[in-house]
Amino acid sequence: MCGREHRLFYESEGLTFEDLEQNYPWIKRGYITDLSINHVRPKTLSATTYHMEETAPAHSGGSSCWLLAHDLAKRYEEMGLMKILLPNEASYEVKHHWAYRENLHKQVAEFLSQMTRLL
Repeated sequence: MCGREHRLFYESEGLTFEDLEQNYPWIKRGYITDLSINHVRPKTLSATTYHMEETAPAHSGGSSCWLLAHDLAKRYEEMGLMKILLPNEASYEVKHHWAYRENLHKQVAEFLSQMTRLL
């Protein structure tokens, strides 16, 4: 992904994954161990973040690229704030989970159920 201030937001035709990795600064997430995501080896890092939710808003106007889960990325793209680059080579899905007490109040359980359907 990149933000509106990035030149690739407007011109990314012919872009390859190798070009993206080697010729543009990246924001990398510091904790990722999933091999499907961890294969990215950017030549230049401009920052490291530990939560995908902080990566996008904090850097959407900058000149770096980053990986973002598909569902979150799509929301920012639909708002016109970011562009998904190389969706077939540089994207991933996440599974969302809820953790809660076994004796959860019925209204809270219903709220979590509705939120899950929105994801």
